[in-house]
Amino acid sequence: MATPQPHVRSQRMLLAALLALVPLGARATDSLANTGTDAAALVPPAPETVLAVPPELQRMLQTKVIDATRSHVGRAELLTHFLFADDGLHVQYQPGATHDVAEAFDTRRADCLGFTILAVALARAAGLHAQGQELERILARDLDADTAIQITHANAGLSASGHRYVIDIADDELFGAPPPHAVSDARLLAMFYDNRAMELMIGGQLEAANAWLQAAMREDADYPVLWNNAAVLAHRGGDMATAERDLLHTLQLAPKNSAALFNLIGLYRQQGNTVQAEAWQQRAEKALRRDPFHQYVLGRTYERDGNYAEAERHYRLAIHFDHNVHQFHFALARTYFLEGQPRHAGAELARASQLSSGHDHDAYQAKLDKLRQMLH
Repeated sequence: MATPQPHVRSQRMLLAALLALVPLGARATDSLANTGTDAAALVPPAPETVLAVPPELQRMLQTKVIDATRSHVGRAELLTHFLFADDGLHVQYQPGATHDVAEAFDTRRADCLGFTILAVALARAAGLHAQGQELERILARDLDADTAIQITHANAGLSASGHRYVIDIADDELFGAPPPHAVSDARLLAMFYDNRAMELMIGGQLEAANAWLQAAMREDADYPVLWNNAAVLAHRGGDMATAERDLLHTLQLAPKNSAALFNLIGLYRQQGNTVQAEAWQQRAEKALRRDPFHQYVLGRTYERDGNYAEAERHYRLAIHFDHNVHQFHFALARTYFLEGQPRHAGAELARASQLSSGHDHDAYQAKLDKLRQMLH
C-alpha cells in the first residue's frame, strides 16, 4: 500500500479571493437603485444545503470510492483520484466559482473554497474525518489597476488511519503562507457566504451582497474578515458611519488586521479627518512594520503616486521580510525600470521568473527577454 504523503494532490491554479482589502473610494457611486439585483440572489441557501451531497453524486462516490476499499487510507487516495481524474469528477478551477456541493457537481467547476466544501463533504460521506483548513496572509494579484487584495486560502484536511492528508486545488500557487489551521464548519460556511457576498458587491448588487454577508455573520460573527467586508459594503452604499463602526470592530477582533487598518485610514482621509488618519497611520506602521504585505501595499501606493524612490524602499523591505514572493520582485523590477535602472530591473525580473511557475513564469520571462533586447 502506498505511503500517504502530506499533500495527496497538487494542481497549479490561481487562487480565488476572499476580499479583504479594497480601497474605500472604489466604485463609491454604486447604489441599490442601479444594481439590477437578482431576486433569487437575495436568498442564501441554508447551511445544510451548502454541504448536502446530491443522490447521483452519492451513488458515484459509493461505486468509485466506498465500495472499492474498506481501507481509510485507500479511500483517501481514491477520493483524490475521483475529484481530479478524467474518469471521476475532473473538477477544474474557476475564479469566483464559490459553489456549494451540488453546484460544483453540476458544473465540475470550483474556486478554492468551493472545492474545499466539495472535498470535505465527500470525504465525510466516505467515512473519513475531514475539516476545512484556512491559510492566512496570502497575497493575490491585483483586482484592478488600483487595488491590491489580501486573501485567505482554503483546502481540505483529511485524517485516515493516523495519517494526515491535504487535498488542495491550488497548492503550488501559494506563497509566503504559514501552515494551514483547521476551521469549524461554521467558519467554512461563513467564508462561503462571504465570498458570494463580495462577488455580488463587485457586481454592484449591494442588497444581495448584504443578505449573503448577514448569512455569514450568523455562522461566525467573530470572523474579522466579515466585519472588514461589511465596512467596505457599507461604504459603497454611502453609509460612512457604519463603515467606520465596522472597521473599528474589526480592529477590536484583530488589532493587526492590515486590511481594516488601511481601509480605516483611507476612510478618515476621504472625510478630511487628518488627525485620525495620521494617528491610525502611526499605529499601522508600528503594528505592521515587519509585515511584508504591508510594505508591499505601501510600495504600491507610492508607485501610483509617482514616488518611485519610496516605492523602491518599501518593495525592498517586503523582500527583506520575505524574499520568496515573486510578486515582490516583479514590483521592485517595475520600479527600477521606471527609475531608469534597467539592469537592476532585469536582475529582479530574473528572480521573479525563478520563483514563479506557469503563466507567471512565462509572463516574467517574456518581459525579461524584451528588456535584454533593449539593453543590447
